[in-house]
Amino acid sequence: MSPSLFLDAKGDSRPLIFRIFFFAAFGFLLFQLFRLLSPFFDGIMVAITLALVFYPVHARFLKWTGGRRTPAAGLSVAALFLIVVIPTLIFLGMLGKQTAALYPWAQEQIQTLRANPQEAFINKLPASVRSAWERTDKVLDNAGVDIQDVLLRNIEGLGHQLSATGAAVLKNLVFFIFQTFVMLFTLFFLFRDGARLLHQLVQLIPMESVHKEHILNRLNQTLTAVVRGMFITASVQGLLAGIGFAVAGVRFSVLLGFATAFMALVPLVGATAVWVPVCGYLILKGWMWPGILLLIWSAGVVSTIDNFLRPYLIGEKARLPIMLLFFGTLGGLKAYGPTGIFFGPVMVASVLAFAKIYGEQLQRIQTAQDSPERGRRPSDAPSGPLPPTSPAL
Repeated sequence: MSPSLFLDAKGDSRPLIFRIFFFAAFGFLLFQLFRLLSPFFDGIMVAITLALVFYPVHARFLKWTGGRRTPAAGLSVAALFLIVVIPTLIFLGMLGKQTAALYPWAQEQIQTLRANPQEAFINKLPASVRSAWERTDKVLDNAGVDIQDVLLRNIEGLGHQLSATGAAVLKNLVFFIFQTFVMLFTLFFLFRDGARLLHQLVQLIPMESVHKEHILNRLNQTLTAVVRGMFITASVQGLLAGIGFAVAGVRFSVLLGFATAFMALVPLVGATAVWVPVCGYLILKGWMWPGILLLIWSAGVVSTIDNFLRPYLIGEKARLPIMLLFFGTLGGLKAYGPTGIFFGPVMVASVLAFAKIYGEQLQRIQTAQDSPERGRRPSDAPSGPLPPTSPAL
């Protein structure tokens, strides 16, 4: 390596060597800090999300306390604990119990189907559906595929996985309580000192103020809109669906309500992926009126309330393309776990924000290059120092 690479304009090597050492050490320390915080990452991410979403509530408490940050932060955390944390823990306990009990029930149903599939399933289908089923089954049977066995094995495997997940939730209850404590602890300091910390972090970003403001606004709008428009709407849909399942006498109503809320987060699919099979199951079992009433409730309320609730909660914020929102949600869930439901769309919004800034800078450069000023002779150029311009990305 040439020694000149370590020299500045005056031939002194110390400033550049210092910069190299400083940023290498700084990067190493940031990596170690990430390792230290990684066990608490889920709790911290949930705390950041809740702080952004419920900051208007904290602002009210801050006003009521006369601007005193510590009492206002304590009141905000106490309110969220009563409104969000306690119902969530109760729900997780109920969900874990029902999920753990799913596998024995699925085994019982599968044994009944294997013992007498015609009486248990085929004969209860409508005539047109039964005829299509029998033709399809015959074609696949000639091809060496037992469609019934394939379906039963997949249902059995799914039931086993869900049961194992429910048992894990119950066993890891202490872990959930610990993460909840981390979340509340972090949330208190975010409410109390979050604005000051954010201002300090923004000052370290080597970008123009207008670009930093654009990125922060986009991230804030996206995260707030994702939580309000997706999470709250999906939770309401899951709650309404769970109430309908319980009234109709469906077993595992809490689990199915949670499944409805989860599928409501998936664009283009939505809650219909859960309540349609449940209504069909009730009707095939001979429970005609509960199935029809549940179908009316689900189609008229559960799957339509998001058309009114989502615009009310988020307005025109976070208008992400449906395709990117779809892959951002599912990809975030796969890459980061449950927090990826929020983190994935935020990453998509960040990429779009940076792309917009890059496009603006590129257009500025092209406009400057295509300007008539470029075609003037050097003798026609104005004298004196050039006006300062912002650096291009």
